[in-house]
Amino acid sequence: MAYPVLLVSGDPMLGSALRTVHDGHVRVVPFEPGDEVTGWRWPEGYAVVLDVALAHRAAALAWIRRHHHGRLVIVLRPGEPTTGLPASPEVRTLRRPFLIRELAAALAGEPPADPEPRPSRAPVPGSPDPPRSSGAPVPGSPDPSSAAPGLLDAGAHRRPRRPLSPSGTSAARGRVPQRPAAPAPAAPDRRPERPGPAGARPQPPRHRPQLPRGPHGEHWPKPRSQRRRARLLLVAGLAALGALVLVTGWLLAGLLDGRRDLGAAAAQVRADLVRADTAMHRHDPSAARAALGDAATNLDRGEAVLGRRPLRLAAHLPMVSPTVADARHLLAAARRLTVAGGHAAVLSEQLQSDRSSLLRRGFVNLRAVAALRAQAGSLLAELDAALAELRAVRGGPLDPGIGDDRRWAMDELGRLDGQVRPLLPVLDTLPRALGAGRPRTWLVVLTTLAELRPSGGVPLAVVAATVEDGALRVGSGGALTEDVHDVRVTWKAVRGDPWAGGPTFDDFSLANSSPDFPTAGQELVRAYRARSGRAVDGVVTVDPMGMQALLQATGPMTVPGYGRLTAATCVKATNHDAYVRWPDRQVRRGYNELLVGALLTRLVEGDRLRSTGTALAAAGARRHLQLYAADPAVQQLLAGHGLAGTLAPASQDYLAVYTLNANRSRVDYFQRRDVRQVARLARDGSATVRRTITVRNAVPPSEPLRPDRLGYFTSRNLSTLATYLPERATLTGVELDGRAVRPQQARERGRPFLRIPLDLAPGQSATVTVRYRVAGAAIREGGGLRYELVTDPQQLVAAPALRVEVLVPQGMRAAPAAGWAVHGGTATAAGPFDDRAVLRLDLRQD
Repeated sequence: MAYPVLLVSGDPMLGSALRTVHDGHVRVVPFEPGDEVTGWRWPEGYAVVLDVALAHRAAALAWIRRHHHGRLVIVLRPGEPTTGLPASPEVRTLRRPFLIRELAAALAGEPPADPEPRPSRAPVPGSPDPPRSSGAPVPGSPDPSSAAPGLLDAGAHRRPRRPLSPSGTSAARGRVPQRPAAPAPAAPDRRPERPGPAGARPQPPRHRPQLPRGPHGEHWPKPRSQRRRARLLLVAGLAALGALVLVTGWLLAGLLDGRRDLGAAAAQVRADLVRADTAMHRHDPSAARAALGDAATNLDRGEAVLGRRPLRLAAHLPMVSPTVADARHLLAAARRLTVAGGHAAVLSEQLQSDRSSLLRRGFVNLRAVAALRAQAGSLLAELDAALAELRAVRGGPLDPGIGDDRRWAMDELGRLDGQVRPLLPVLDTLPRALGAGRPRTWLVVLTTLAELRPSGGVPLAVVAATVEDGALRVGSGGALTEDVHDVRVTWKAVRGDPWAGGPTFDDFSLANSSPDFPTAGQELVRAYRARSGRAVDGVVTVDPMGMQALLQATGPMTVPGYGRLTAATCVKATNHDAYVRWPDRQVRRGYNELLVGALLTRLVEGDRLRSTGTALAAAGARRHLQLYAADPAVQQLLAGHGLAGTLAPASQDYLAVYTLNANRSRVDYFQRRDVRQVARLARDGSATVRRTITVRNAVPPSEPLRPDRLGYFTSRNLSTLATYLPERATLTGVELDGRAVRPQQARERGRPFLRIPLDLAPGQSATVTVRYRVAGAAIREGGGLRYELVTDPQQLVAAPALRVEVLVPQGMRAAPAAGWAVHGGTATAAGPFDDRAVLRLDLRQD
């Protein structure tokens, strides 16, 4: 049995090394310079190794010898003397550097090792023993042949575990271990020796590891149970390692295959969704449904990939589980997006198809409207759920493609949400506007561009249309049609309407004078109630250009009296030819009522719903179609969709020009107008503006008109020109044909405007020049200035021409921008003045 060993040392590695070769118990007492060693807690049977510096060795040695007189190995540093060490057979010295097996041999009491490696087999009988040389033991130490058994080298095997007495006899139970039989002599090494140089010392055979020896030098084999246990541990370790390698390979292969298959499924789903969106834009719902079905199939495949065993296992591994979770979130978002696509296909079929169940022959199916509202709500709920899934995707280095898929899906969600969410207030409010719960009456007015008003034109025909639970009935405007100039009725003017001239209005033909249609629409509603005694819920005006847009979308229509009207002929037929063809206004009144009824029927017949909606939206943007509702919720809806005809918001520079016919003539059909505005900007953003407006009466001599001053058949054009300025404008001068004039001034919606009377004979023109200063025409932005001009149009048969010039301040330059031409220090924008526009120009420092 091996000795227990007590190691007193400041070297932390020496104890670990000693344990690797010593099968007995090893205790380590750390000893550092300055430590105070007190107490002795170990029995006499311990062998002690003392490994401390020379300055502390005497104190440590005295402490050890007071309690221990057995085997002691003293470790010396290079160059340290051996004087002063105890002279005892149990004391040995060992000088650094040394091998750990040399320390084990010293503890076992074996003689010092030869400088030459010892042969691994017994020498040939009769041959002399090789000489030994080592550090001599301490004087008085016993002969190495009588040394007690102990530790050998780093490859030593298990020794007896019971401690030996200092004399080398067994201390266990007082018995002396029996000496094992001497081993049989080893067979001689018969390998021929290689010849060497003359006089050279013969080399011993190659060293082989020695087996552990007993107290008398005999070999001690390992116990069989220990060898079996070692073999079992080795086999088990190798088996576990092999299983780990196999499982790791299987897992990696499964992850790589899953990643490849998931990527393919995701790419296919993305392509299917794009195909479905393209089909919906082509108004092909069947193709869209087929593409969505393919997307659902590919999503099933992707979910099946995630259900594979390697990916289910990977979902629980710390390094891989985030990637698997991201894949699950992406597939869930794609599933939601596919379901939302199904709802979008239904909405597209109903709202973008020319044939829809919403409208049929003048009847609006309110149940279909409610169903569409439910579809839109479900679609948005799916989009919100998909957005939540996408926000849970984190991405990372192990899944580089997931970030691109996430961005694409987020863009798709935003686009769909932007298309569908504005439908909700429409679908919520539409039933109320169409008579759900109680009948609604709308005043429908067809205006003429031959006799202009700032909000459109004088009513050509007026009818009252009643809607109840979606069913439309068209009535008659009675004496209002073609007789508005002779209708004298008084009503309370809308508060803030500067065109009323006082607290009341008394001329029906002037009711829609204001260019702000929420004001003009209220005046029409009040005028109709004062004239007929019937209240209406709102008013709709459409001019001949709006009728033209409707016929472009839906095709020609036939109207009694007018015959076949097309987009190319309707404007001239209603604004010019009707006056020549039917000089009697009562005859024109009947045909114009039939025309309005035909327009309403075409509007709600439902055969061309998508085309009709697109045309009306475009007409509303150019104010050819304008609506006012007494219900605030409906009015807010109209304003949000650009159908309310409000003045455009403007915080910097603003431009609007209108004329109001003042002699009941129809020569505005021949009016031509040019507008030029030159703004000289200062570095502080203020501007000095010159606005020049030219109006020409271009009546041809062939027209059957008379030189009278009033009436439908006069060739003169008496009118009021009105031009609106920005809110902070300061007027500096007004000229008419080069002569200074003092115009009438007023304000509407916070904006100042001027009114100047004109009287134009056939072929004559007038030029009005307005000069003003405005602060904040350009605002500071990005180290420069941004000029902004907002324009509101008035519709003419021939669109006015607009030219805007901006003179750049010295030391600055105009940045190129769409719609602008820059030449030196002047930027110019020109085009037809028939649409609302926002013109912006950026100025930079030179």
